[in-house]
Amino acid sequence: MKNSKSWLSLAVLALLGFQTQALAQADAAAPVTYNGEVGRIINENCVVCHREGGIGPMQFETYAQVRPWAPLIQYRVARREMPPYAYDHGIGIQDLQGDWRLAQEEIDTIVAWVNQGAPLGDPDVAPPPADLPDPTAWSFEDQFGEPDLVIASIPMDIPATGNDLWTNHYVETGITTDRCIKAVQVKPRGDAKAVVHHANSSVELLQEDGSYERYGQLTEYAMGKWGEIVPEGVCRTIPAGSMDAVRTEGGKRYAIVTFDDALENFLSVPLPELQARAIPVALFVPVEYIGTSPGWMKNPDSSPDGVGAVGQVMTADQLRSLPLDLVTVGAHGMSHQDLC
Repeated sequence: MKNSKSWLSLAVLALLGFQTQALAQADAAAPVTYNGEVGRIINENCVVCHREGGIGPMQFETYAQVRPWAPLIQYRVARREMPPYAYDHGIGIQDLQGDWRLAQEEIDTIVAWVNQGAPLGDPDVAPPPADLPDPTAWSFEDQFGEPDLVIASIPMDIPATGNDLWTNHYVETGITTDRCIKAVQVKPRGDAKAVVHHANSSVELLQEDGSYERYGQLTEYAMGKWGEIVPEGVCRTIPAGSMDAVRTEGGKRYAIVTFDDALENFLSVPLPELQARAIPVALFVPVEYIGTSPGWMKNPDSSPDGVGAVGQVMTADQLRSLPLDLVTVGAHGMSHQDLC
């Protein structure tokens, strides 16, 4: 899967003065549609996580699901933040196995598509469906067949609210002779994938005094990790009579905080509270109204309930001043019209 990530909400960046005339002309000259090319790119690179039962916070399996997120997709892809692959693009080996980075042409295609309004294209010509593995299955069946050994951890109940929880326990491996590990994978069972954030397992051996001594790391799981394959000619040994020591972190719950319209009062009311709690937020800007009163408000001088002034959309300078380590800026359309 050849991918790389970077998103440019050019609708928003244009507001900030970064869009070039040449790019605008190129976009206009080469129509780009979801059913033409964009859907294929998303199906091949994004749907593996953004699907029913996947780890992505939203689904991208259809145009109807993708379209509302188009500006944010553009922004993340243009910045090479999605698909997530933290690897330097200018230094070191670039020919990688399992490279998830998008090609630059694919990034340019997504950016141009959103700049053109993210159109569907010919409704009778759908992109090829995503070829997806079963998220509940062993990831390496095609290479190695079914796993030779499955070691179950001890079940752990996670309350609906509260802090992260760690559990530490031992599980017998059942290994009676030393074996070389060819591949290893940790898979949370059932609904557990929604709350298991980490699972670190190591191999320990029983000592004569009854204590256990660490033999080595078995694997480390983090949300979204597929597993590990040991290279040819290398033997990662799991000894006979060993125990699998499992340390699992669970209980994390996730939410996305967003604010529409980017009104000036965001700077004085929500932003200080978000900064005090280090809560990231997505801010969606109606491009046409930067620095002006929102046109969809009948009376922009007072709110409907009479509490106070609605105010205006932030200026370009105010948008530039936002702490980008906390605030992600996306486009809320040009004129706040219904885009669907």
